[in-house]
Amino acid sequence: MGSEMCIRDRADGAEASDAIERASALKEAGSALFAAGSFDEAARTFQQAAVALGAAVPTRAPRALREAARAQRLALQLNSARAFLSAGAWLDAVAAATKVLRVEPGSAKGLYRRAQAYAALSQPHLAAIDLETLVAAHPDNAPGGTLLAQIRRSHPDDARAAAEAVAQA
Repeated sequence: MGSEMCIRDRADGAEASDAIERASALKEAGSALFAAGSFDEAARTFQQAAVALGAAVPTRAPRALREAARAQRLALQLNSARAFLSAGAWLDAVAAATKVLRVEPGSAKGLYRRAQAYAALSQPHLAAIDLETLVAAHPDNAPGGTLLAQIRRSHPDDARAAAEAVAQA
């Protein structure tokens, strides 16, 4: 039985490595599409890679490979959010950033990209909550601070309520 486990572990590791390589290739393709201005197609490519990667890495795969797959999925979702923002697909950007924040609640890029989408959706209160969280955890994040200052100026009541909500959390 021990040799069967060893063979299965190697097979799981090989499967995970292959999935990570395929996702990396799709990530490169998505990045090329993004650079060419094909934002919708880039977002779909990043999403496709993230879904495929999530389904292809067995829970029995070696820990290092599971962690590499996790990091790759987060990067793909962040890239999706960026592409959706560039395409003006605000709700899709919120969804992609939220997927990252479920796994990594303090993700600076996740918070910032979701805040950008919320601001574009005319939801300054939600944008301000993400930005207050971002600036509290990453005080040197200049883009987050700048966007938060804009929301504070244009929507002071929403910004104040968001600051109070974050302070109570």
